[in-house]
Amino acid sequence: MALRDHYYQSKNEPLLVPNAGNETPLPFLTIGRLHDQKILASVGDQSEVTITTFVKLLEASRYKLAPGKRLRLAWGEGSVCCQLDERGEILYSLVTASLDYPERLAFQLLNELQDSVRQRLSPEEVTNMTSLPHESVIISKMQDLLANYRDPRRADKLADLYTKTRLVKGATEQSIRNVLKNSEPISSLEIASQEMDMNGRQFQNNAQNLKKHFWWKNVSFMAGMGLAGVLFLVLGIWFFFYGNTANP
Repeated sequence: MALRDHYYQSKNEPLLVPNAGNETPLPFLTIGRLHDQKILASVGDQSEVTITTFVKLLEASRYKLAPGKRLRLAWGEGSVCCQLDERGEILYSLVTASLDYPERLAFQLLNELQDSVRQRLSPEEVTNMTSLPHESVIISKMQDLLANYRDPRRADKLADLYTKTRLVKGATEQSIRNVLKNSEPISSLEIASQEMDMNGRQFQNNAQNLKKHFWWKNVSFMAGMGLAGVLFLVLGIWFFFYGNTANP
């Protein structure tokens, strides 16, 4: 169903349609907030009709588009690609001048833009901000995206590179999450290992003390036995030499 039939057709109001001879394959890119139908940032065609149309798109998307979903709608000879974030709060929209523009690349562009917003703005900032300043990093990112994706052949290579980058980044973030998740068991193992080491040292010290105790006890016993032997020897000699003289 065409966009004009699906959302906006009005008997009293004109509808912006991309020009058939438009030299810009991607004439408009915008970020909007649903709950107050506020356009936070836009690059490209800034005509009043375009802005008014996308404000209406924001209003309609509150009821027509589920969080995390995306939709491509025919619009004259072109199309509008819409992508709603996971919170159901921010709508990312891209106008293509031709229906021949690859859908995969259009939504790849919107994915890049969404990632950029997520990295630079907190959910609270997105909820409370009135608009993005023209010199902001995100506006510059939007302009770069339109320039990079205007040629589908060049954009295809960039999209592949971006996909690979996201995969590597995702794997790295998952590894970090796994490390953080296992940090407590690892700490517990380290503490247990330290306790086992301390117990082993204590056992070794106790064994050495016990060894010294029995060594001294053995030395005392041997010394006592030696002293007793010497005493008996002296008494034997005394009785041998002097015991007989006492009884002639």
